[in-house]
Amino acid sequence: MKRMLYLLALSGISTAAAATPDCGTPVLVSLRTLVYQTKAEFPNAPKKVQTNLWEQAKPVTMCGVTFTKKGNTFVVKASKNEVLGYLTTPMRSGNGITLAGRTPGLFGYDGLSVDLSLLSLDATYSARATIPTEMGAGTAVGIRIDGGKLQPLFWPGKSGGPVNFSKKTKIVDVYVKTDKPTNWERVTVDLVNHSLTVYPKFAFPGK
Repeated sequence: MKRMLYLLALSGISTAAAATPDCGTPVLVSLRTLVYQTKAEFPNAPKKVQTNLWEQAKPVTMCGVTFTKKGNTFVVKASKNEVLGYLTTPMRSGNGITLAGRTPGLFGYDGLSVDLSLLSLDATYSARATIPTEMGAGTAVGIRIDGGKLQPLFWPGKSGGPVNFSKKTKIVDVYVKTDKPTNWERVTVDLVNHSLTVYPKFAFPGK
């Protein structure tokens, strides 16, 4: 599959970074920090730029993706779900979206993530949670598909995950309840409008 980000037209940047970004390089680390390289423009070599998007007062638009702080939430809007995959997955794949819970150097724990597999060749999509050992005892992760029943992705001592869901699914809500620090407690994935809404604090819902 071709890298969708490479094909996107460059849009304006509303951050302090003045150099032109290389649209094949942006990565959204743990749904908080945007990391990318600038284009090489003679005689200047490419540079690595890192921006904490939660600290930006104005929306940031880069390479066809818009990052917006809205009250106590943070929204990532792309042209396609594949673009969200390139931004969030460690291997920069367009076949899924990774909802990671930690940014290096900020609060949080290594390893907490929920991986949504959106591989078109599979009969259904699926979700799986990864929890580091030190978070296992006090952490629960749930998922709700199109407003339906809350299902466990991770629950100490109980069954949970992976959870399969239809390719016709519109909204996926993921919730985390833990006594350890994490970057978010809820993420809403809108598969129709190709967006992520991230909630740093959110009460774990009832069933």
